[in-house]
Order: sequence, then C-alpha cells, then structure tokens
Amino acid sequence: MMDLLTVKTREEFDGYYRSNGLNTVDQKINHLMDATGVKAIRGGGSENQDVTLALLEESTLHGYWKDLQ
Repeated sequence: MMDLLTVKTREEFDGYYRSNGLNTVDQKINHLMDATGVKAIRGGGSENQDVTLALLEESTLHGYWKDLQ
C-alpha cells in the first residue's frame, strides 16, 4: 500500500489508487477526503466527478491538509 505523502505529481495518483484498490471516481474522491481530512474544496459542487477529483488531487499535492492532521 502506497502512502499518500509519497505522491508528488498528478501522474503518480494512478499508481497510488491501484496500490490502494481504488477503482471508481467515487472511491477515489471519498478516499482523498478521508485521508486528507478535507471537508470541502473550492468548486467542489461540480456535477462532474472528474472535475471534483482533479481539484482534490491538486489540493492534495499542495499539502495544506498536512496541517489538519
């Protein structure tokens, strides 16, 4: 199982998701929100789950969530 702290680029998320058994966009979104403690994101009300996932991944890479832990 890969640790979220080791993900440094958007491209590395695919390997992270595979190693953690996350297959659907919903699983990925829920996992990132749980793992980072992020409760809301700017633009997170989008109907497009791919956009929501991209915003969460970008937020995760910036690392602001580390201070929430």
